[in-house]
Amino acid sequence: DKNVRGTFMLSAPRMFDDFDEKLKTLTTLNYDFGNHTSFHNYLGDWSYSEIYQEVNWTQDMIYKKTGQTTKYFRAPYFKVSQYLSDALSDMVFIEGTTSSDTSNDVTAQASAQAHLDQAKDGNIILLHDNSKLGETLEILIPELLNRGYVICTVDELFEYKNVDAKSGYVYTNVLNPKPVD
Repeated sequence: DKNVRGTFMLSAPRMFDDFDEKLKTLTTLNYDFGNHTSFHNYLGDWSYSEIYQEVNWTQDMIYKKTGQTTKYFRAPYFKVSQYLSDALSDMVFIEGTTSSDTSNDVTAQASAQAHLDQAKDGNIILLHDNSKLGETLEILIPELLNRGYVICTVDELFEYKNVDAKSGYVYTNVLNPKPVD
């Protein structure tokens, strides 16, 4: 649906040559992108310099592949700490409602239903690019639209809700951020 867009949190392996055409298409359709690290590593015991290099390399790749810069970051494994926030003080941490969609035991129907059960004004929905994504979206999108929700990029969500995205917080819902601890 051309009226439905989202934000893709990219890790570097997805940005190599086999994904180039998808990225070009998504960029043309005005999707947004966020940073999900180079290789999806746990960053908690890395030095500030190592964290910066890991994230900056992905920032550079996102820019080279899409022409976009991003301020959004999703920490691998949702491992957010004050240390990580301090190291990435210019980034806005995004999480989102989850559905365990990476588990083989969770069907597309179950994933969609989990998000529908959590649906709330201002929520960010987290889905993974896997074999059940298309089917999950076919269930989820029409039902969310039927319920009156607007499906948009993270940037648009902050704008629609008139919220200034700030570092030092983790956003699953733009209206109810949680301070990094």
